[in-house]
Amino acid sequence: MKNHQNKEFKYVFLPSWIAALLIVSLSLLNLIELNFYILIFFTVVGALIGIPHGAIDHFIPFDLTHQRVKIFPMTIILIVYIGLFFSNVFLWFVKKEIAFLTFILITLFHFGQTEFYSLKRFLRLSYFKNEFLSFFTIFIKGSIPLFIPLIFYPQGFAKLFNEFSMESYFKSFEKNIEAFSLIYFSLIAAYILLNLFLALNERMQLTFIQDCFETFILIALFILVKPILSISFYLFFWHSLRHLMRLFLINDEFRQALEKNGFFKTHCKYLYKALPTLSLAMLFLFFLYPLFPDFQKHPLQIFLIFISSLTLPHTVLVSWMDFYERVYDK
Repeated sequence: MKNHQNKEFKYVFLPSWIAALLIVSLSLLNLIELNFYILIFFTVVGALIGIPHGAIDHFIPFDLTHQRVKIFPMTIILIVYIGLFFSNVFLWFVKKEIAFLTFILITLFHFGQTEFYSLKRFLRLSYFKNEFLSFFTIFIKGSIPLFIPLIFYPQGFAKLFNEFSMESYFKSFEKNIEAFSLIYFSLIAAYILLNLFLALNERMQLTFIQDCFETFILIALFILVKPILSISFYLFFWHSLRHLMRLFLINDEFRQALEKNGFFKTHCKYLYKALPTLSLAMLFLFFLYPLFPDFQKHPLQIFLIFISSLTLPHTVLVSWMDFYERVYDK
């Protein structure tokens, strides 16, 4: 277990912290700007790490239960997964306002559950003793990448809300942004103080310091770096690394490769296994584009629809993983 913990720190936490601090530092020095080269860089990171992190979801039930892949269960998994994907696409057709809000809520929960798993299983944080503490942590951790950019860069999101016919929601938020900010940062402070009390009681000060360090890094990232860069970094690198490590540790083949060859070669093996699914996903994106004639002038909307439709079944499956592994148990 300790060996796994060392690898989690080496391959997940340390690269995430260093990369985030580097981006924040470059932003403070005005050395990083949104340009063609930065977009190409994040596109490559997204293609190699971000989007592929959920590309072998359909193998997870077999990896987690250590069973051979069987045709009938795999068929059921794929039917449910693809059904959820197209259900979400259909929701964008009929009620894009609801689809947009649903995407935000699901994303918040998914970011939070991934961070919670990392805290509990990677950092061995054990002082979450009840469901309230667990879901409070999920809310705080999952909302940081969404709420902080919205608070500090509201005008950057105005056009996005307008394009999804949600002007009234955004105007209401703008009118109450100060009250919202006060309440939200008070909740973050309460989370930190509550964790400090629990950590002192359980004599887990080092884990608390690591958790606080991560929290402050993320807050700084989303305050100081423009949203399109900070959110891209979080989704494509920070978040995806944590999920990939979880996958590598539950799969016997990947776990052995990680022990022998390190993260890079293991990830190359993962990409090879994920290639068929990634190809299908790109095919879906290709056919998705002409289905939304009103959105063709706004490629970002197509991308959000695609990502949200992948996020729904992915989150459902990760939630099943949490339930099976009893992540929320004491």
